[in-house]
Amino acid sequence: MILNIKNLGPIKRAKIDLSKSILFFVGYNNSGKTYLSQLIWGVYNEYFHKKFVEEIDTVEILAIDNLKSFEITEEAIDRLIKSYSSFIGTNINLIFKSEKKYFKNFTIELLLTKEVNELITKDLKISFTNALNKDDIINISTESNNNFLEINSSNTDLENVSKRITHFLLIMLFEGKPFYLPSVRGAYTTFYEYIYKIEKEKKDEIDNFFLSNERDIRKLLKIAKQSQPSYTMPMNELISKMIDLKQNISINHDYIEFQQELEQMLGGDIKIHQYPLSKKELRLHIDENINLPMYLSSSNTNQLTTLYLYFKYWIDLSKSNFLILDEPEENLHPKNQYKLMSILIDFVARNNKILITTHSTLMAKIINNYITFSMLRHEQQKEIETKYLNKNILKDDIEVCFFDGEQVKQYSVEEYGVLFKDFVEIESEIESLSNEINIKLYKGN
Repeated sequence: MILNIKNLGPIKRAKIDLSKSILFFVGYNNSGKTYLSQLIWGVYNEYFHKKFVEEIDTVEILAIDNLKSFEITEEAIDRLIKSYSSFIGTNINLIFKSEKKYFKNFTIELLLTKEVNELITKDLKISFTNALNKDDIINISTESNNNFLEINSSNTDLENVSKRITHFLLIMLFEGKPFYLPSVRGAYTTFYEYIYKIEKEKKDEIDNFFLSNERDIRKLLKIAKQSQPSYTMPMNELISKMIDLKQNISINHDYIEFQQELEQMLGGDIKIHQYPLSKKELRLHIDENINLPMYLSSSNTNQLTTLYLYFKYWIDLSKSNFLILDEPEENLHPKNQYKLMSILIDFVARNNKILITTHSTLMAKIINNYITFSMLRHEQQKEIETKYLNKNILKDDIEVCFFDGEQVKQYSVEEYGVLFKDFVEIESEIESLSNEINIKLYKGN
């Protein structure tokens, strides 16, 4: 899937290959990396899939006129993608919780190459069965990733069936449940108690209105408006997840090794403490005698906590996931940056996707190692110590994009991998100055 956009914040033009397992965004400050990351979150988000299905004529898009026999054609997939592109373009302001006027020149185009479109339609298997001469069952499945949809057509109509099939196709086309971690995520844990208190007060005000005998619609609308989240949809999702944390929440054991590695980096385990009068806070449990409130914990701990909570509570085990991290290196020592990248790469190797925006030269070098390693011949790869590499990740899984302040350009893979020019330039200047100082020191001595 190719994403083409124009006029998004500072970005005049961008082209991104969404089919890659690793999207790696580098570039200058204020060049649109966060804008584009949150847009991609919206494209993959279930809320927009459902809203789209409810608002459009799915019967016309799929051209289904007979529930006893139909097929999903390349033309239908093409119409679906074009219609969804238009829908996202119209509703982009919802992602950013802002007025439409800020996106009046924005355009978006989602594209499938003909080859990929053919693969998708061939991957879809549609069968019709009759159960006990009562129920006509439509079975739709995919061979490559075991997606499956079963519809009892006797209990529904053509429109309902087409909507369910369209929703199924969107899940297949935009595989990976998105979750966004903003660059300021450390503040979410440091000030968790205050965030929880504010959000609870908003909810209580609405509850109290309905419990009272008041029926003033204007007052209700005013309360509802004041209770609206103040941030973009991806950021609000994180806040909602954190507010809903409970002491007895079930732990995900499928990614337990990631949790254990992060606990070592955090310096302990993060636990939820619920107090009387609805007070709630997060604490770092170092051992059975020491547990720190988050505001006394290190910036490293606060920065990593939301990622830890993601693997512990929020990750979706029923499908593949798409984790979007804005500047994950913030507040991390280079050693922890390396450990974090190892976790994320192993996460991708388990049939997931990641998008990383970064200013870290170390992370760029790690990504470049994966690109250059997969360029080696097999016998050369066996000669290299690979404890720092996951062999399941290849250069074709990676898209590296440079944000120059106006455009987004793909870094080309040269003979020795990707040359991160913006990083290399400043590093060369500093190295040159260092050499000049050292030469004068040597001569002076």
